Amino acid sequence: MNEMMNTNNESNEKESSLDSNEIVVKVADKSAYEPYKGIIDALLDKHAESVEFFDVRDISGFADAFIIATARSEPNARTLREAAMDALDVMGVPYKVEGEKSVRWCLVDAGHVIVHIFNR
Repeated sequence: MNEMMNTNNESNEKESSLDSNEIVVKVADKSAYEPYKGIIDALLDKHAESVEFFDVRDISGFADAFIIATARSEPNARTLREAAMDALDVMGVPYKVEGEKSVRWCLVDAGHVIVHIFNR
């Protein structure tokens, strides 16, 4: 079973509350999120309220990782979407975007990693 790890204080915890601009990583093996660190850092740099990473390799047949970011506002959601797309461009990973016109939710599907962006 996956554990929740708060990377801000490197402690292993079963539950953690999210503070502003914090990441929660849910993995059995912390190295699983390293390939996606560029996306996560880009979301945090653009002031995502929270970012959660889920290692789903063992339970999903279509993706290795889910990244869920919460935006602070509609403009912030657009900025986060663009930051995720820019990070994937830098990584050389093709992607598709769904919900581009939605004010509440957007998905950036890069195959092995799926980035969900929700607006509060």
